Amino acid sequence: MTISFDPQEVANIALSNLSLQIYDESGEKLIESYNRYADIPKVVTLNEGKYTALFFNNQNSNQPNFYNPFYYSSESFTVLPNENSLVYFTSKLETKKINIQLSQDVVNLYEDVVIEISDEFGTLSFSTDEIRTGYFLGEEFYVNIIYKDQGFERFNVDTLRSISTEVINQLAIKRTGEDQNSMVLPEYQQKFMDIGDAQPVGSFSILPYAVKGMATEMLFTEDENVEYISYDFGNGAGLIVTSSLNDPLSYTYNAGGLYSVSLVIVNGYARDTLAAQQIEVLPAETLLSQDVVGDKKVFVEVDGTNNKVDEFIYNFGDGNIIISNNDTLTHHYVSHGNYNIDVSMKIDEQVLPLETKSIEITPDCQDELMLLLAGGCDSEGKTWKLSVSEGAIGIGDEASESSDLYTSNSGYFIGNNVENRSFENSLASRFTFTATSEDQFTVAVNADYQINHWSLSDSEETVEFETLYSGPKVFNFNYTVDNGKDVISFTDNGYLAYYEEYNSLPIVNYEVVSISETELYLRYLIEYEGLVSYRYIKYVQEDVVEEVELDTPLEERSINFPFNSNLNGTVGDEELSFQIKDIDGEFVLNPNNTQENVFSYAKNDNIIHYIYLQLNHRLDLSSRNSFSLDVYFPSTNDYQTIGLHEDWSDTDGSLDPVVSIKLGNSKKGESSWDTYAAVSQVVNQSDQWETITFTFSEFEVTDKSTGEVIYNDVSEATDYDQIIIQLGGEGHARPGTFFIKNFTYYESQ
Repeated sequence: MTISFDPQEVANIALSNLSLQIYDESGEKLIESYNRYADIPKVVTLNEGKYTALFFNNQNSNQPNFYNPFYYSSESFTVLPNENSLVYFTSKLETKKINIQLSQDVVNLYEDVVIEISDEFGTLSFSTDEIRTGYFLGEEFYVNIIYKDQGFERFNVDTLRSISTEVINQLAIKRTGEDQNSMVLPEYQQKFMDIGDAQPVGSFSILPYAVKGMATEMLFTEDENVEYISYDFGNGAGLIVTSSLNDPLSYTYNAGGLYSVSLVIVNGYARDTLAAQQIEVLPAETLLSQDVVGDKKVFVEVDGTNNKVDEFIYNFGDGNIIISNNDTLTHHYVSHGNYNIDVSMKIDEQVLPLETKSIEITPDCQDELMLLLAGGCDSEGKTWKLSVSEGAIGIGDEASESSDLYTSNSGYFIGNNVENRSFENSLASRFTFTATSEDQFTVAVNADYQINHWSLSDSEETVEFETLYSGPKVFNFNYTVDNGKDVISFTDNGYLAYYEEYNSLPIVNYEVVSISETELYLRYLIEYEGLVSYRYIKYVQEDVVEEVELDTPLEERSINFPFNSNLNGTVGDEELSFQIKDIDGEFVLNPNNTQENVFSYAKNDNIIHYIYLQLNHRLDLSSRNSFSLDVYFPSTNDYQTIGLHEDWSDTDGSLDPVVSIKLGNSKKGESSWDTYAAVSQVVNQSDQWETITFTFSEFEVTDKSTGEVIYNDVSEATDYDQIIIQLGGEGHARPGTFFIKNFTYYESQ
């Protein structure tokens, strides 16, 4: 095979596509331009002076081509006054003219030979039977020679090996003799190609992307002799050829199955090396999940697809077919029944069935919540009543999941409350939940009395009261799921023994906190004086008998809380724990003694903040009534700045260097602050520990809402079962950090 180029003068030029451009003496300013020969006048009139004229055939681009050589001529001339000047042009072929000639032995040996010749502007391909001439404007050339036999590339000279124009005229590659594995190359070509004659060695391993999926990654290993590879992924797509093994190769299958992957590695001189391996490609999978049955909602997800999927086709078996680009979809069924869900994929205009899944949409009455609440589809229903156990009624913060503001003692509805009021008549009320059809539910009420919240009374008393039942005797209900929470909704303003309003409207939506065979725990939103919280109410099945401890004992018990690693401590022979209310609390190193930990009480901008201890007895203050606490107030706190504060704040809006102990009655619930007994002490020293004593005697306690004196001497009190510790003052938004340790009531002898 010979490759040659031949610059030469041109005797005859086709005139139709010739152009003329005339420049000034510097060659920078264009004076006249004619794009077609037909536009050039017989005489061109110019001013006196020196000029340069360019005469060339008009070519649209610098790309190599088989048909349009580029001719060019440049002449300088002078125009004299009142004289005609005649200019002669001699055009030369400016492109390199390249011809390809294959030796006969090469033609005989190979099915096809492709020679790709490239310059800076493009590439021309010459095949075995190519007789055309190529024209190139470039100065440096790249040669890529590809031998093909039986569909495989058998030898490939790297396109990145540059060959200068001096060498290209001499390049000749020949295969001689009967041994097809031998090749004679000129010495200069060896330095460009640098190809050894060892047999190539190669192998590959297959790593699926995931446990499930239709994409597979091939990892190849090679030695320096490998020139190129051909591989077949066994899915009928044919051979894929590459000249690089440096990077891992990934290949995506459209369907799962068992495939045989084969690899041919060639270096051009030695025998081919064949490697083969089987791979199991796991198919994509349709995943189904359901929301509550009552919503008849089904989630469909296609897991393990590849990025070649154009569309998914979902047939839900109820007449609804949805075409979507998403691999997840939600569908609502109108009625219950058995359905087949068919999912297909569309890849390159071909629809590939993926999977069929069967699903049963059951009647609402078979849902787990409905089974527990109403007994299911064929039941006569389940009857509930108010609970009298601990936590039968409570209050919880809007952001909380529990009754953290107040939890009633055992026996609240039978008189174990601060007013000693009993609601025995309302405790006789019964509420029967029944499924009247597969998708409809009712509540039948057997009640003569109800409990009203104190806000519904014209009286100034802030206590619940009992009144005649005024609600519907039968009403419907349904349930939905709201942000993962089960919600029961009553029609006709129905309610269950306890009546309260929200924004002047009856409560009709109840969130199910928990439910079992025998206990139903509900909550609903309430708002008083701008504070939004949750009311918690507990019910039990009608045949449940609850044991009630009517009151806690009035006792003296030692109290000791070191606050050195946790909030636990001892009360008599019990271990109890303080609870946190709207502070940032943690255990840190003692500021003055790094050998021990103390409790850090960090007040933020909350106006109500404290830690509190719920006792299992009532404090007997008659003979022992002093508490002590070690406190440390850092000088880094700002006690001067006045900030936002309430009218009832115990400061002027600033952070105060004060610590308070308050005793409360848990039976009072959300209004227990009315009857707090409080002792506050000013901390006079900063950056050092002080032991502060709080004595509860010789001062009276009044009800803050009425002004009525409750105890002439606090030591006579018999209903305090809560201890509250508060630092920095209350009712303002100023922040501060304090440290405490060693809280004691008295030590047992």
